[in-house]
Amino acid sequence: MRLIILFVLSIHLAFALPYPQRTLIERNSQTLSRLEKEAQDFANLSDQKKQQWVKSYKSLKSKTDKINWQKGNKQAENWKNRVAALSSVAGKLETAVSTAPKRMPEPPYELRNQNSNLKRAEQNLAKINSLKTAKEKKQYLDEAIKKLGYAETASKNYINRKDKKGFKDWFKRIESVKAGISKVEAAVNEAANKEKAGADAKQAELTAGIEAEKEFLIEINKTYGDSKRGNEFKDAKAIKQITSRIKNDRKAVNALAEKHKDKNANDKDYKNLLMNIKSTKRIIEDMDKFIANQKDLLSRAVMARLKRIKPMAEKAASTNTPMLFERMVIPELNQTQEKVSLLAAFPNDGSMGDFGSEYKKLRSEVMEIAKKAKVSALENNKVPSDSFKGSEREKIMDMVKSAWKSRYPTDKILEYRINGNWERRSEWREAAGDLYKVDYSAVYAYVVTKGSEGMAEFHSVHVTKDHLNGNKLELGDVGKTNHPFINNKVKISNL
Repeated sequence: MRLIILFVLSIHLAFALPYPQRTLIERNSQTLSRLEKEAQDFANLSDQKKQQWVKSYKSLKSKTDKINWQKGNKQAENWKNRVAALSSVAGKLETAVSTAPKRMPEPPYELRNQNSNLKRAEQNLAKINSLKTAKEKKQYLDEAIKKLGYAETASKNYINRKDKKGFKDWFKRIESVKAGISKVEAAVNEAANKEKAGADAKQAELTAGIEAEKEFLIEINKTYGDSKRGNEFKDAKAIKQITSRIKNDRKAVNALAEKHKDKNANDKDYKNLLMNIKSTKRIIEDMDKFIANQKDLLSRAVMARLKRIKPMAEKAASTNTPMLFERMVIPELNQTQEKVSLLAAFPNDGSMGDFGSEYKKLRSEVMEIAKKAKVSALENNKVPSDSFKGSEREKIMDMVKSAWKSRYPTDKILEYRINGNWERRSEWREAAGDLYKVDYSAVYAYVVTKGSEGMAEFHSVHVTKDHLNGNKLELGDVGKTNHPFINNKVKISNL
């Protein structure tokens, strides 16, 4: 068996092409196939295509001639024969390229860029006579005049060259369009005016209420289209107005639908009105869903806040961390109160809880926690322990030291501490009806400074690690604050 395998391999190696030859064929086979295909109809190639063909062939032939081809190999012989077969076509194309007349100079880019406008004007003029209504003819004529105006404006800087090569045909086309417009303008305008007068007279015969109904529907469409941008849902008064109005508008639109239910949708006098009724009903349905969604988002945001505020207050008291009260607990309470007020403006279908009562109870409990923490005995007051063991400890310390010394260079620093471990928070939050994700960890650092009469003051610095931004470390506000809730003084002997 081993001898058979060696025999087969020897035969394969004998007929296989060496690497340079095989690589040339593999990399250029598509190019050769394209040249062969184009050579079959080379007479109809554009001058540019002919130049490209000759260039590609010369490059391929040069590569082929440089190779020392293996004699007796069918694949190599076939490749060389295919390349050689195109030499006669290459000669003819090269002659054709060299004797081809030079291209006329093109107008500058500024004019070529206006070709689509001039072409559109020419097309409109050519089509005017085939149009049935004077209104359509007027529309096509007006567009032709507008497009011609664009082209003429771009041509002003070249008017002194209008008889030169590359410009002559351009200005000839402009003059041709202007002549065509002059020829039909008076007749088209006259016919359009007559047609409009007839249409106006017929419209005057329609029921006066139809136009008023259209305007009413259009105004509803606009109102709820603007409201869906969400601005009205940031104000309690606006929420009451929009939710009250939609109820009345729904009733009015349903009445219109009933009134015109027997009208023919193909009747042009009623077609737009019926379409407006249908679209307005759909917009009101969408608005109902949008209001329900806004209400749901707001409810879930309030519930989430009600659950997390009390634990935050308890933590602030137990760790003697005034920053939590100052910058998190109280702001959260105030923002929750605003959202509870917004929720109260929505119609209550029984699906919402009594958030107002829950909020009042929570606020009372939080303020009681703050009060007890404030009057805690100064004798027992202590700075949170220096218990942080994370790998970022040294970097956090350096950041806090640098920030504090920069702001309070004359402070007598007794010590720096970092308390506890990272606490991670990953959740979706809501703002103005939109949801966004946060994912960060937080810990508190403390700066202990020397006070007077054997006392020291300690100030907390909120440190965060943003997991959505490469675990970037950032400090909150660095500064001294007169905390109304918790003492930040401690006896030096208690450090």
